[in-house]
This record gives sequence, C-alpha cells and structure tokens, in this order.
Amino acid sequence: MTTLSDKIDIWSKEDRANIATLLELDSSTSVIAIQDSIKWLYHSRTRQSVKEKIGFAARKIKLESREIAFLEDYEAPSWEELIVNFAKNLKVHSDDFDQEQLEEYCCHAVIAQALTAMSPESRATFFNSPVNLDEIVQSANIKNPSLKGPQTALAVMSAVQLSGFSLYIASTTALGFASGALGITLPFAAYTGLTTTLSYLTGPLGFTAAALWGAWKATGPEWKKLAPIILYIISHDARMKITE
Repeated sequence: MTTLSDKIDIWSKEDRANIATLLELDSSTSVIAIQDSIKWLYHSRTRQSVKEKIGFAARKIKLESREIAFLEDYEAPSWEELIVNFAKNLKVHSDDFDQEQLEEYCCHAVIAQALTAMSPESRATFFNSPVNLDEIVQSANIKNPSLKGPQTALAVMSAVQLSGFSLYIASTTALGFASGALGITLPFAAYTGLTTTLSYLTGPLGFTAAALWGAWKATGPEWKKLAPIILYIISHDARMKITE
C-alpha cells in the first residue's frame, strides 16, 4: 500500500502548493499536515456520525475530552484505498480493473458528469473550442514533435500516441471541472492549454456546481472536496510518467 505522504513527499514545491490550496491550507503546509487534512475529509462523516451518537451521553455524564479520544483514532487512507472507494462512489469500480484503469475511469466519470450538467451550447464549446496543444506539451515537458498546434478538446483527449498522455489530459480536464465547481484557482498552472475553455465552462454560463456534485452520495467521505485532490494526484503522476 502506498501512503499519501510517500507520494507527495517527492513533489515539487509548486505541486505541493497546489494541493495545499485545494485543501484550503497555506501553500507552505507540511506533507504530514496535507495527509492529515485528507484523512479528516475521508473520515469526516463517519466521525461526525459517531460524535452525534455519543454526544448526548457524553454531555450527560460530563466526560472529559480525553475519555472520548477514540474519536481521533483514524488512519489516513492509502492511495489504493482512496482510489477504490472514489471509483465505487462514481460507480466505475470493478475488481477486474487494475489501479491505472480505476484512475482513468474516475477521470472519465467526472468529465461525463460535468458534460451531462452542461447546456447543449456549453457542451459544443467544450468539444469545438481550440486548445493550445503546444502549451500542454510544454507544461508536461513532453518531447514529441507530433503533438503540436491548435486542436479541439475532443482531438486532444483522443491523442494516445504517447503512453500516459491520454490519462494526463483526462485527469487535468477532470481536475479543471472539479476545482472550477468549487471556485478554486490554483496558484500554479495545472491544466495549461485547457485554461480558456475550462474557465468559460466552469463560469456562470457553464455547468452548475450543484449539478456536478448532485449524483454523488451525501454519506461517507467528503468526495466533493476530495475529488479535485485525487484528480490532482492522478494528473501529477501521469505527468511524471510522461517525462520519465
């Protein structure tokens, strides 16, 4: 199992700053604090449920806070656990899928939800607006002269000439929708080349955030806040794989 701190510990300061921003933390927050924040988003509803169940009894007998310390006895999920449960929530999980398939299918599911929530005009904008592929190639440090020039979003997403490139595009696109739905602007570019289109689509004329999150369960982890974090990690790992 891979811990979240192990994954994030080797990241650049810019990537750490972006994930800290998604967690509403200071950009210089430590890796352990980032992992802890993700842990509480993952366990938040479970913890709240337990607190509510014991709350009356605890008040009645005036328990000291140390006597209900077990409420804090939660572990941070591993990356594998986080992806499996995210996929289950999005209804794209199967025991037959490997880790990379689950990551890709989660990205596709988020994009599909966003497209479903758009008006026909907004969907047409997404599919037909020109995307600067040169910027995407440059931001991912891709050395491939065949990936150049203006393309539509659909053409870019179908570009599979390079191993890992399609997952990188899918994850950054999904990240743009998920972070835009929360009104979060990252301090360092994460979806360069898609920015103009995604900014339009996540604005007032695009899809509504409520529609994007509406299909997600109201119980369990805080998927609304965890989604862009998970998508950022997938995007980061795909970018690193491309540049290896």
